[in-house]
Amino acid sequence: MPRLQMLSFHNNRLSSVSPHAALFLANITYLDLSSNRLTILSGKLLDLWFPLSGQRERSVKRRILGLHDNPWLCDCQISLVLSLSMTLGSPVVLMDPLLTCRRSLNQSGMVLTETELLHCMRPSIQPVATRVISLLGSSVILRCDATGYPTPSLTWVKTSNYADCCRQDIIGDNDQLPRNVESSMQGSPRVGVRWSILSLDDLTFKDAGEYRCQARNMAGISEANVKLKVVGVTRLSRLPKMSQKTPSKSSPNNKKHTQTQNYFSHGFSKG
Repeated sequence: MPRLQMLSFHNNRLSSVSPHAALFLANITYLDLSSNRLTILSGKLLDLWFPLSGQRERSVKRRILGLHDNPWLCDCQISLVLSLSMTLGSPVVLMDPLLTCRRSLNQSGMVLTETELLHCMRPSIQPVATRVISLLGSSVILRCDATGYPTPSLTWVKTSNYADCCRQDIIGDNDQLPRNVESSMQGSPRVGVRWSILSLDDLTFKDAGEYRCQARNMAGISEANVKLKVVGVTRLSRLPKMSQKTPSKSSPNNKKHTQTQNYFSHGFSKG
């Protein structure tokens, strides 16, 4: 229902909202989720309601949200929702700004403004290496680590191609950039920390270029670039043609060849 603009789920005992719901709420201007059992909000919903600074260039619709009368957990997410809704020019207006939260599921609710909440921390990102040189046909692993609260998510994006030779082999890929690159492994050893590795096997000159590791959470986004250079030889160059020199008339072999030819010529004529 792409034209859906008003939706009310007031008092429906909802305990969660799927992150995929953000795909269908792009045109929503009125959404009432009040009087339910919601404890947390999906990051994708928060990105939809409060786009990051880099995304605010495009026009953002103003939305009226009903989030009150839910047992929110006291974390930085719900605190940031409240503070962002109160900023000048915010795209979100809360029906009731008096939200209640609790530090644990067994704790009774308290007014959000009267509690000390954890502060969100914008991600900080650090690649293991910013420049990598690898041989043609080999394998390479690119890694970056990030910290932040809530625990940031990491994605890899290839932003550009370049090569010192064989440029004609990669020029056709420029139209596809930038593009997301699937990381082979990602992990979070503890809250607020995440690492990601990008594994590339059987390297070609098309793999060379600049890769961007991007860390994001609802408090912001950070990026780090890693340049990969691929070196090697793709094919053997042609050997130069050997020039064929005609034997000199003064050479001994040429004289012997001439004498032999004359002998057979005279013998044939005598016969």
